[in-house]
Amino acid sequence: MAAGAREECAVCLQDFVAEEKLRMMPCSHTFHQRCIFDWLRLGCICPLCRRAPPTQQEDDKLGCPELGATG
Repeated sequence: MAAGAREECAVCLQDFVAEEKLRMMPCSHTFHQRCIFDWLRLGCICPLCRRAPPTQQEDDKLGCPELGATG
């Protein structure tokens, strides 16, 4: 992670630990995979910036990848 980057999940407020599965939203906020998947089942917005991820049509048009895995 970059210096000064958030090192805890904003959903569960637990620190990221090496080898955990993380997911990065299109807005570049990162969360534990299990946390963001649970969050997105309730509402399709980033818990930090409230930005909605692009629709599938927008992804296809822009060539954006799906939620990316990190870690």
